[in-house]
Amino acid sequence: VVVMFDNANFKFSYYTTSIVKKIRRNWRWSNSYTALRAVIYFKINRYGDVIDTKIKESSGDEDFDKNALRAVLLSSPFAPLPESYSEKDLGVYFEFIFN
Repeated sequence: VVVMFDNANFKFSYYTTSIVKKIRRNWRWSNSYTALRAVIYFKINRYGDVIDTKIKESSGDEDFDKNALRAVLLSSPFAPLPESYSEKDLGVYFEFIFN
């Protein structure tokens, strides 16, 4: 799993780990998939709600992309952003890969 943020100053590894774990729990895939990759972009607001979700890089397979988007949406809300993180939200690029 590759997770990147809009803000390079986001240094809260425990929070990143919690995002990955929650999305993985909601990720469903089909045995019919071949090697696919999609990147979903979303923002997490101060309260942990997912906002502004979109497919940033399509896999070319509509079903795969919809399942990736679904996994992110079902994972909302996350924990509130860390108090010491000063921005109003956090932009996240989450890569879904199926080999």
